[in-house]
Amino acid sequence: PPPQAPTPSTMPAVYDQDPEDHRMQLEMYLFKFGGMESPSNRGTITRDGLVDLLAEYERHDLDKDGELNEVESSSLLEHRDETMTALERRDHFREMDRNGNHLISFLEWATFVYGTSWEDLHTFTDQAAMDAAKAAMREAMEEQDRVRAEIEARRQAEEKAAADRAAELEAEAKLTGVQGMAAFFKRAAEATGDTTEDNAAKIKREAAARRALREAEKKRKEAEDMAKELSPEEARRRMEAAQAEADAERARIAEQQKAATAARRKAFRDAQEAKWGGGK
Repeated sequence: PPPQAPTPSTMPAVYDQDPEDHRMQLEMYLFKFGGMESPSNRGTITRDGLVDLLAEYERHDLDKDGELNEVESSSLLEHRDETMTALERRDHFREMDRNGNHLISFLEWATFVYGTSWEDLHTFTDQAAMDAAKAAMREAMEEQDRVRAEIEARRQAEEKAAADRAAELEAEAKLTGVQGMAAFFKRAAEATGDTTEDNAAKIKREAAARRALREAEKKRKEAEDMAKELSPEEARRRMEAAQAEADAERARIAEQQKAATAARRKAFRDAQEAKWGGGK
């Protein structure tokens, strides 16, 4: 039988509202082309490659408006050792500017570097699913940012508290007579009474932060799955990429906690040295 003409429900939809957030643009590009070989012979398109490409792109966004003008894009081409004349760079700018707004988005830059199709990038089998997935991914990423900001704020507060305590101990170390004895007994009481409670509260706070971060990561993965009308092979690639990102985040948090612990220990050692080593 002759092939049937596609109906409006089966025709691919064109996604014509690119996200402004660079990370969302990266996810959109990875969703369409992740795992495929670059038509411009740049190798396999991977998350790590796109992360590096985005970092390079953002370094050349000198006015930090989220897109590159012609001067910034020319600088980026020069940085990549693309040997060409000023006229050739202008021609490339026109080629990259796919939506004609005289600015280069990260999606346009990735399309140019990897040689992929701008039309394929914006064609989806289910636009409603893509819209819903991107909204959910944005919400999950905002939650991740919130949790990370809370962790960083706590780290800074702990470092400030440790520094303040060290300064107070240093001042107390110079006290003599009755005042010195009063300060000594005050610190001894603090050491025996409050330490256990403070440590327990800190452990609970850190555990809650880790749970919140895990939940945000879980939501992000679920959001990606919402838009997957893809092959098992593509689903496996996405899962592996998400796992790698989650592993990297866990390692980053562990390094933060390690640095905070080292700072607290150093502050304590400095305080003890000020009290017992330099005081009279």
